[in-house]
Amino acid sequence: MDSLGRNDEDRLISIITPVYNTEGVLYETATSIFNQTFFNFEWVLVDDGSTAPITRTILKELAEKDNRVKLVTHSVNKGLPAARNTGIRNAVSPFLFFLDADDLIDPVFLEKAFLFLSANQEFSFVNSYVKGFGAKEYLWRGGFHELDVFLKENRNTSCFLARKQVLNEVLFDEDLKEGCEDWDFWLNAASKGFWGFTIPEFLFYYRRSENNKWATLAGQESLAKIEKQLTVKYAAKLANNFPTPKLTSYSLGKVASRTEVPLLQLSKNKRILCVLPWLKIGGIDQFNFNLLHGLKEKGWDITVVTTLQDEHPWHEKFRELTSDIFHLANLGDEFNYLSYLDYLIESRAPALLFLSNAMFVYNALPYLSKKHPYLSIVDYLHCEDVGWKNGGYPFFSAFYSDFITKTFTTSNDLKSLYIELGGAAHKAEVCYINVDTNQIKPNDKIRRERRQVLGVRSDVPLILFVARLTAQKQPHVLVETLAKLRKKNSDFKCLVLGDGPEKDEMLRLIHKHKIKNEVIFTGSLPNEEVLAYMDAADIFFLPSKFEGIALSIFEAMAKGLPIVGAKVGGQAELVSSDCGYLVSPSDPDSEASEYARILAELISEPNKRNQLGENARKIVEGSFELALMVNQMNSSFSNLKRNGEICQSVQYREYEHLLNQMIALEKENIQMKVKVESRLVKTIYRYEKPFQRLKKIYTKFHRVISK
Repeated sequence: MDSLGRNDEDRLISIITPVYNTEGVLYETATSIFNQTFFNFEWVLVDDGSTAPITRTILKELAEKDNRVKLVTHSVNKGLPAARNTGIRNAVSPFLFFLDADDLIDPVFLEKAFLFLSANQEFSFVNSYVKGFGAKEYLWRGGFHELDVFLKENRNTSCFLARKQVLNEVLFDEDLKEGCEDWDFWLNAASKGFWGFTIPEFLFYYRRSENNKWATLAGQESLAKIEKQLTVKYAAKLANNFPTPKLTSYSLGKVASRTEVPLLQLSKNKRILCVLPWLKIGGIDQFNFNLLHGLKEKGWDITVVTTLQDEHPWHEKFRELTSDIFHLANLGDEFNYLSYLDYLIESRAPALLFLSNAMFVYNALPYLSKKHPYLSIVDYLHCEDVGWKNGGYPFFSAFYSDFITKTFTTSNDLKSLYIELGGAAHKAEVCYINVDTNQIKPNDKIRRERRQVLGVRSDVPLILFVARLTAQKQPHVLVETLAKLRKKNSDFKCLVLGDGPEKDEMLRLIHKHKIKNEVIFTGSLPNEEVLAYMDAADIFFLPSKFEGIALSIFEAMAKGLPIVGAKVGGQAELVSSDCGYLVSPSDPDSEASEYARILAELISEPNKRNQLGENARKIVEGSFELALMVNQMNSSFSNLKRNGEICQSVQYREYEHLLNQMIALEKENIQMKVKVESRLVKTIYRYEKPFQRLKKIYTKFHRVISK
């Protein structure tokens, strides 16, 4: 295999792997290395005096298979520290990556680590969270962020990327053959002012064996002895003095230099680069997954980028579609996002950039459009966000429509709004999010099982509310509706699935109205569980303040449920009087009264709600099947063409500078807002008790004079 040519200067990373009598698992390690998206590397295999013939055979085979493999041999076994140091001395690259012979790495680990160190010059090392496998499975979130905890115990593994010049000053202690050489390495590096960053993702897979040398009593005694030695050796130097390098960032009045990242161009298959805010449970995220899943089946390669700091609970779900996932917030400050996006566009050569609710990218569109004039840029609008930035993403899409090739909307209603806001009518196209009716359909067996789990009798109507508990979904209207419904002497239960910032207030209102016996609250659940509980339900209820068209309504209709919801956004394009009821927005109390009236009617008329549910299923089967959405998007994407003139460098660099100024101002604004809110809270707290005392005095005084 001749991957990059044979010149040493092509190798940006040297991977160093000590090998001693390792057998079959070395093939697994090799596969994880050769599958890296970053391929400008050499692999330095240090045979540490192996005596097993099979090991020498495997090493020779790997060296012959790929010209990036360099084999270095010790005549006798010298131990892990010495083998790593030999690898360091034989490495030719500016960055060195350490990986043991039985461990594995995620396909994008090298690339992410390289991007981080290239963009953040103060850091000497970078590693990641750890996923243990083999004899013991676990997740490890230890890392560089724990600083002086390292004086008590080692928080890192020996898999990391380092700058080579740092390793001219810090090597592994070859006397520590029995272990803890990595712990000593980190403390030694810290004592000389070198430290690193832990990417908060599980990119390193550490193989655990049955034999743990520290598990025996003798092993524990040996470990305790080494711990004491290291504490004595480094405590005085590092007590309250761990290095704290800073992420490269932008500040007003200063033009920070940006490090250019060398280009690593991947194959130019049909690829979509999808930019999202996060990967988490929600209707929009489920749509994104459904779309990308459908496109993958039609031959598209997929790269996913997120822009907001988040736990990304659906990372593994999206990883079923692609391992090429980049959480930009995990790689440093927002200052570097443009560099990262540039790099990903140039290295992946996508046919199009697809964005959904990604605010940073909207603001960067003038830059990206000019920098990449042949890249088609497509966005998808889900709903108007009432009360946020002039209507939210429809406003920004319309504002930047000159730089967008195509805009899709969830409904005709949203398309009209987009055009009213100044968007280009000829670029707008309606594409309903739809639902997979082959996968989502009623199941009587699951219905019986789930109602038994919930403790709900078969003859008791079950109302289902599924949503993130935010002001948009109006959980307070839900509770007020249920309170009014109970006053009508209706026999019912309501299952609430969801979580969010309004949860505590919702629970308070449930307690206030004394309807705890009518409400079953489970919190947020995976989509598979939500669908199972839809089988248990009789009515789907969602009193949203604003929507595009809620995905949960599509799913509920596929499950054969009648719909009671809000006549907002494009929901009337899906829900008609044949399958449910939509209530026009008004004040919360009036809405709750109308919802309660409708629900009471459906509770008392089981035949009617069953007929509405059957009609709902037929409507989505006939006009809103998921395959229609995927086919429409795939056809449109495949036919998009954009031709533009390459802009002079100075123009997009000037815009880049302006964008960074805007980001810095927004950060300062947020910081000031936090300070003001903090002072306000303190002031309120300070004067709350005196105010309450004055209120009591006034009340008594008012009673006296009223007599």
